[in-house]
Amino acid sequence: MLVNDGMSAPTISLKPGESKLIRLISFAALICVYFNVEEHQMTVVAMDGVPIVGEVAKDLIICAGQRYDVVIRALDSPTTNYKYILKMGDDEINVPYTPTEAHAHLGTIDYATWGNFSSTTFNGKLDKSYYPASFFNEIPFTPLDGTTLFVDDIYTIEMNIREKHTPDTVFQLGEQPWRFTNPPTLYEAISADPASRFETATYNPDAVPFIVGAHQTVQIHVNNEDSDPHPLHLVSSFIITFNRHRLTYYSMATASRSVHVSKIALGTAV
Repeated sequence: MLVNDGMSAPTISLKPGESKLIRLISFAALICVYFNVEEHQMTVVAMDGVPIVGEVAKDLIICAGQRYDVVIRALDSPTTNYKYILKMGDDEINVPYTPTEAHAHLGTIDYATWGNFSSTTFNGKLDKSYYPASFFNEIPFTPLDGTTLFVDDIYTIEMNIREKHTPDTVFQLGEQPWRFTNPPTLYEAISADPASRFETATYNPDAVPFIVGAHQTVQIHVNNEDSDPHPLHLVSSFIITFNRHRLTYYSMATASRSVHVSKIALGTAV
């Protein structure tokens, strides 16, 4: 696991009594990351670039493509330095594996610059065996600008995930056969005659397009019927997840997870 392109977490220097904004961005393809700051209060002020009414958090789970902006409040009279941790989660791993030192990174919350103690002074107990007791619940958050979640004109999309493995599948990892993408690509379709954007025949045969209009609110219901977990990547300027059902994959014959997403499209979207 890399943090800022390195194998170690950067040091965060805090002045007693100050607040510092930290922006966390996951560039992972699949695995989620746990984040915790020892003995400090974290306030989540934005999610996926959307400012929200501040919510206090102790532990965060940051999944592929996800972003959190958090404000960390420094202690008023610290007598030691503290640690924070970024650790690979196991929510998306359904096969036995052995965690290594590279799967977790401890960073330093540095007060030594302002205190009468050494930069190597740590009295906390946070270490790489850390596992969060609970996670920050992002479901009930309130957008800072008061954007209404639901409107009258809602376009609903139902997605059922049923993965099938075939010799020519594009889901393989590692060596796999090259398959040329049949034009037009999505970019070519959007760049072409605007009327063609609303014709499903315009798009790549491998794609499953859902075509909506500008400024339309879209409700997406995703049901994972596969035995394995799968990430869902949505690219938009404004996405709200308003319901989530998480089940333990290890104890289920079929791993079911339903996610409801409300998405406001600011332009023609697929």
